[in-house]
Amino acid sequence: GVIRGGGGGAYANMKLPLRLGVGGPFGDGKQWFPWIHLNDAAGLYQFAMEEKKVLGPLNAVSPHCVSNGSFMTQIAQAWWRPAIFAVPAFLLNLIGKDRAAMLLEGQHVIPRKALDLGYKFKFPHVAQACSEIVNGAVEY
Repeated sequence: GVIRGGGGGAYANMKLPLRLGVGGPFGDGKQWFPWIHLNDAAGLYQFAMEEKKVLGPLNAVSPHCVSNGSFMTQIAQAWWRPAIFAVPAFLLNLIGKDRAAMLLEGQHVIPRKALDLGYKFKFPHVAQACSEIVNGAVEY
């Protein structure tokens, strides 16, 4: 999944357009957008190293996969901004077709093995994660 945190990465590229109110979904926004908060990605890696019952790979994604449009709406709402300006596919192709395909095609991924083994996500829901990314604090 796409790792989200306030310190950089993909969020750093989205931050300015979102703050200016010109952010929005990639393409039509209907594609699945597997994501995970940075704290959960680190926690999941730690869980995998410390728990002997973990064998093989784990999907590092939130248990609540959403569409790209829904994710962008939630992060824009955390900024108190709209998310109405879609980024056209042809513009994303300028960053490279492989990277664009990752953003435009999406996959519906669930961390079934991590959940079955007992990992507890700190940020399982997109609204909570986006609020923490933008504001640095969440209500639990």
